[in-house]
Amino acid sequence: MDGSRPPRVCIITTDPSGDAIGGALAQALQRRGPMELIGAGGAAMRAAGVELLCDTTGWTALGPMSWPRPFPAATCSGGK
Repeated sequence: MDGSRPPRVCIITTDPSGDAIGGALAQALQRRGPMELIGAGGAAMRAAGVELLCDTTGWTALGPMSWPRPFPAATCSGGK
């Protein structure tokens, strides 16, 4: 990189535990230096400074009987 623009990192999670881990990852990455964080996740990632392109709140599926139900429509902004 030539230093003119910070790196862009994308983090994608689809459940509450992943959102918590994604938020912690985002915070750890930010301590390493400037970067643009984008992704799909929930409140923890948003609070950690990730620009959410998709809010995945409510996407959790546990067990074989949860898969037949339709997943909620993604709320996506489309990115840059």
